[in-house]
Amino acid sequence: MAETRFTRQYYLLVVLLYGGVNATAAIYTQYLLFKGFDTSDVYLIRLMYYVVLVLVEFPTGLLADWLGRRTLVMASCVLSMLSVLLYAFSDALGWFIVAEVLVALGQACANGACESWFVDQIDYHGGDNGAARLRSRFSKVWVIKHFASLFAGAAGGWIADASMMYPWLLASVAFGAGFCFSLLGMREDGFVRRKLSRQEAWTDLKHRARTSFKYGTTNSDMRFLMVTIFSLYVTLMAPNLMWQPFFAQWVPDKFSLGLIWAGSSAFLMLGSMLAPLLANGLANERKAMLICCGVIGVGMMGAASLSFPLALVVYFIYQGGRGAFSATKDPFMHHSIGRNGNKERRAAISSFESIAYHSGGAIGLLAWGTLGRNVPIETAWKISGIILLCCVLALVVRQLLRDRARARLPARAH
Repeated sequence: MAETRFTRQYYLLVVLLYGGVNATAAIYTQYLLFKGFDTSDVYLIRLMYYVVLVLVEFPTGLLADWLGRRTLVMASCVLSMLSVLLYAFSDALGWFIVAEVLVALGQACANGACESWFVDQIDYHGGDNGAARLRSRFSKVWVIKHFASLFAGAAGGWIADASMMYPWLLASVAFGAGFCFSLLGMREDGFVRRKLSRQEAWTDLKHRARTSFKYGTTNSDMRFLMVTIFSLYVTLMAPNLMWQPFFAQWVPDKFSLGLIWAGSSAFLMLGSMLAPLLANGLANERKAMLICCGVIGVGMMGAASLSFPLALVVYFIYQGGRGAFSATKDPFMHHSIGRNGNKERRAAISSFESIAYHSGGAIGLLAWGTLGRNVPIETAWKISGIILLCCVLALVVRQLLRDRARARLPARAH
């Protein structure tokens, strides 16, 4: 019963937070272009988001472990709501940069804290947190996330035809509801905030930081995850930010872009649903993630090489690969953390996954923002796909060498 209750609560929290984030996703780039900025300004504004996230991911993860996940989720909702309101009512570049800093702080507070709260509450009440169960559970979580993205993105694209301010106001409502739910509905059974002196608190915080940092940088599972995610998100920035102008050459109205966003979300959901089958069939989440990255790389190149509607079909397949990857990496990481006895440092350790994601995103934005001034969108997508496939090949070779070395260990010991 406890597992069912916390699962439903987490689903609701995911819907509110992902709904808020994605209410503007279908019109984000078009909104900035509408405000008079060019594509290099768009990259600059979004770059601030990733830079701030890289800087604050680990400290906020540490605070989530120390102060409690609920506190950080509430802070996330407040900061995110302020950010989208700034977007709705601002015109100057400086205010948009401030808004990106605020939303980055908000996302950093939520990253790790939400998932850690969910996994720890289930674990505290005796639920099954084994590898297979985590795969199934996070597959459903990502389906819920993408459903929220689909609904919110389509709704945002639809109401943007009346006014491009409305999606941002819709997002603020979602974040406000998320704050109310986290304030009134979230419980942290098993978490006790210790009463320490200032010196004891500082010593405890340093110890948590040191042990979390050591695990995040030395554990083989976390290293593989960080390298894979970094490689993926360096290359994903080209299609992530430029899909709207890419498809706008064929579907110029905002509602149609909202429908494409809805279709993308549907394929992300499909990929999430198939993720446990892929991981269980291979009996290896590392191999599953590498296959997903291969599908993503081929999808980027294929979409850029074809014309409408085939380009859209391949783009949707690319989104399916992304959905399967996301639903595979989370259970892989949380099972590794739980297996190695680091539950009290779960949020801080999981922040390394977010650091890899956002540092890769920041570098990708710099690279594709610079390249985008000189080459067409299609060329940037093709180059990003080739780079990702080269990274996948390197990781596959490394994994094969690692498996071969492990296979030799018993023979040597004998």
